[in-house]
Amino acid sequence: MVLEVRCLPEYKLSLKIFNALDKTVELVNEFESTPQNILAAQAFAKINISFKSVFELCNNSLPHDAMTVCRSIFETLCILKATCNESDFAEKYEMSYRHSTKKLLESTLKYPNDFSTEMRNFATEEVLNTVNNFIKTEKIRNYNVSEIASIAGLQHMYLTFYKIASEYAHGSILNMQYITHEDGYQFIDYKPSELLFKEVLLNGVYFSLIAIESYTAFMKVHLDDLNIMVQEMDDLFSRLTNTN
Repeated sequence: MVLEVRCLPEYKLSLKIFNALDKTVELVNEFESTPQNILAAQAFAKINISFKSVFELCNNSLPHDAMTVCRSIFETLCILKATCNESDFAEKYEMSYRHSTKKLLESTLKYPNDFSTEMRNFATEEVLNTVNNFIKTEKIRNYNVSEIASIAGLQHMYLTFYKIASEYAHGSILNMQYITHEDGYQFIDYKPSELLFKEVLLNGVYFSLIAIESYTAFMKVHLDDLNIMVQEMDDLFSRLTNTN
C-alpha cells in the first residue's frame, strides 16, 4: 500500500481517525429529530465518508485530487460547527437553497437550449416569480462559505487552508504543475511529493478531529483517547514543519 510506504505514521493515525469517526456515530445512536440535530448528524456523516475518500485517493497516489475532497470536508465542517453554535442556523441554512433554485431557473430561462426538456418545462416565469416572492417574504439569507466559516469560528482557516485548497479544486496552474512533460506537450509522469501526501492526510485528520470534538460536545457524549490523537497529530505537524 502506498501510504504504508510513504508516510507510515500518518497512515496509522488515519486508521485511528476512521475508528474514532465510526465510534462517534455509534455513541450518537439516538437523538431528537430537530432540524439542528438532523443537519449536525448529516454533516458529521458526510465528513466521515469524505475523510475515507481522502485516504483512498492518497493510497492510490492521487493526493492532489484528495486535496479537493479536503476542501469539501472543510466546507462541511463549517456547516457542522455553525449548526452546533447557533440553534436556528439549520433551519435558515436549509431554506437558503431557494437561492440556488432561483439561479437555476434564471439560467434555464436565459439559455433554454442548454437544458433538458423537463427542466425547460419546469422553468417558467411564474415559477421564478413564486421563488423570488418567497425569498423576499421570508427574508431568506443566501449563505456563502466565508459567512458560514465566520459563524463556525473558522474564518482563519477559510483565509488560509481554503484559499490554497481552492487552487487544487479549480483548473489553476498550481493544479497542473505536478505533471511532468517534455517539449511542452508530451505527458511523461505524475510524481506527487511525499510532503503532499502528508499534508493532505494531516489536514483531513485535523478537520476530522475538530468535527469529532464539536459533535461529541454538542451531543454530550464522550470519546476516549481523543486528546491522545490530537497530540499525535500535533507531533506529526511539528515534525513536518521542522523537516521542511
